[in-house]
Amino acid sequence: HARVFVLADAVGDAVGGWTPVEEYRDAARIAISITVNNAMIASDENAERLRAFLRELGADSSDPRIAALVKIMIAFEPHTGSGFLDTLRAFAADEDRHLAVSALQWMSFVMENSGDPVGSLEAAEQALARTDTSEGPWHRAILHTQVAQLSMQLGRREDAVVHARAALPVLERLGARDDTLQ
Repeated sequence: HARVFVLADAVGDAVGGWTPVEEYRDAARIAISITVNNAMIASDENAERLRAFLRELGADSSDPRIAALVKIMIAFEPHTGSGFLDTLRAFAADEDRHLAVSALQWMSFVMENSGDPVGSLEAAEQALARTDTSEGPWHRAILHTQVAQLSMQLGRREDAVVHARAALPVLERLGARDDTLQ
């Protein structure tokens, strides 16, 4: 995360006042969303500036994965307490599978950080169950990693081993060294 959130200020400066033409809108949505995702972890004020850019750009991508990511990054409210979690629950119940999976994954993060490892594990398992191969190998692998880590926290060693064994070969094949080490 640190390698990305240190760039938030520069990214914010680079896109300030810019309106991308249609052919670059999805690339901008992805780049800004990934930067926001990481900048939020550090409670960086640049995350708010970039979220404003995302709100202006909108989530109306023809790619449902991009639209889902943007909707969640726009909805993120660090100061609303359970408000963000309530929004994620609504997204998780949505018919849009991509939005539901992303929301469940975020619910897992939020619940773990709020001291609810059981709820966090349930959300991560639900997200994993709703993924398919169309999302590529990394997303399923990172969800297996998340389930493995949460299972270990709860003393469910056998479950953790199953999920770690599912994740590690994929992460290694993709060269995702940071994720593999975690």
